[in-house]
Amino acid sequence: FPSMLLSRLKSKGKVDVPVINAYTDFFVNGLWGKKEIDIHFVPNQTIKTTLICNGVPEQNIFVTGIPIHEAFKERTALRHTSRKKILISGGSSGLGDLYRLLKALKREQPDRADYYVLCGKNEKLYHK
Repeated sequence: FPSMLLSRLKSKGKVDVPVINAYTDFFVNGLWGKKEIDIHFVPNQTIKTTLICNGVPEQNIFVTGIPIHEAFKERTALRHTSRKKILISGGSSGLGDLYRLLKALKREQPDRADYYVLCGKNEKLYHK
């Protein structure tokens, strides 16, 4: 949302500051500012192509991948196995009955994969 607002303010000449988008999803929605943004850090070539088709100059777009906190890299390196890795997310609020889903998966397919759960702000889920 701030990206869109800054883009609009820049287009009206009300703001003259550099603005950088760092995309954290593999899609671009209408809440991202596009043309007035100075630099776009995108997760992949597909997103770069999408932005170019929407009028963003190619020289303003850099394919960098999705930013990942160092703590996740360290844990992944320590737990490297040949097993599948499955990421489960309930969004920024950790919504859905993710705990029950995990219990069912472990019961049906024990030890077939490593499950990573993004809990968002859901402290109760995090502690479970």
